[in-house]
Amino acid sequence: MTSILPITETYAHPSAWDTSTIQSKDDIAVELNKQQIQVLLAVAERARRMDLKLESITREDFPLDEILQDLQHWLWEVQEGRSIILLRGLPMEQLSYEDCALIYWVIGSHFGSAQPQSIAKDLLGYVQNQSDTNRQARGYQNRAELSMHTDATDILGMMCLVPAKIGGLSGYASGPAIYNYLLENDPEVLEILCEGFYYPRFGPRKPNDPLVTDDKYPIFSLCEGYLSVSYLRAHIDMAFGGLGRPKTESEEHALTTFETLAKSPAFCLRFNMNPGEILFMNNYVLFHDRTEFEDDEDPEKHRLMLRLWLKSFKRRPLSHLASPYIPN
Repeated sequence: MTSILPITETYAHPSAWDTSTIQSKDDIAVELNKQQIQVLLAVAERARRMDLKLESITREDFPLDEILQDLQHWLWEVQEGRSIILLRGLPMEQLSYEDCALIYWVIGSHFGSAQPQSIAKDLLGYVQNQSDTNRQARGYQNRAELSMHTDATDILGMMCLVPAKIGGLSGYASGPAIYNYLLENDPEVLEILCEGFYYPRFGPRKPNDPLVTDDKYPIFSLCEGYLSVSYLRAHIDMAFGGLGRPKTESEEHALTTFETLAKSPAFCLRFNMNPGEILFMNNYVLFHDRTEFEDDEDPEKHRLMLRLWLKSFKRRPLSHLASPYIPN
């Protein structure tokens, strides 16, 4: 059975921000200081010297004692604060792409364990347009706009190596802020979103197995006082095909209302990342998207981002219906 989240109280939390309180990426940015930069540069140098394989590196290999309190503060901001943080200030002129990947990986290793991001089991994702040569390229592997969604992870990390020639802006919207807005202004829509939607079943199935999940999965769920979000419109639409019925007018209206709010300038913090900038966000609090982009004519200047899906060492309390893709 599906449980409907009580919609009676405003969720008062630092993560319930909108663009009146966080107006630009400067408001979520941490300027790395001299000590932090020196420690991180030493990471790349030591890893190269020891010839360590990146995906085998753990936080025990690089405890980073000198900046451990900083790392813990950054993680707290992601898990208990505003749910998003941008680190900047790395001297890119001193670093190769391999160096950047090592530094990024080691920082992430203090936040959680890297999870596979595709059927290729890649732990460090290279986000770059492949649609010109690969017709099966996934959303993050092409230049088309990505709609608001959440991923199959606890913490999402992104690092910019090369920005797009035009476009490619990332967008982030607070689920709790949208929840609070709907609670006050459109509780009927909120009730539908909290009732949730079926998702398709993937993987091997027997002939008589259902095409969709037994339960509906709410966009907003509550567990031990933590409000969490989960949303993937493409899969919701796919599940309606498995149900053999179209969306009702109220369901279509609720989804359209939600997406309009999430993409609106009032809720969506949108910006381009610069080379060397590293972002971490709480996947159970924020929705994210990306605008369409155009690459430079020079292949060496094509947009390139590094992505991490991290299973947090300190797991967020989650309802069993918080997401159809909760990592084990």
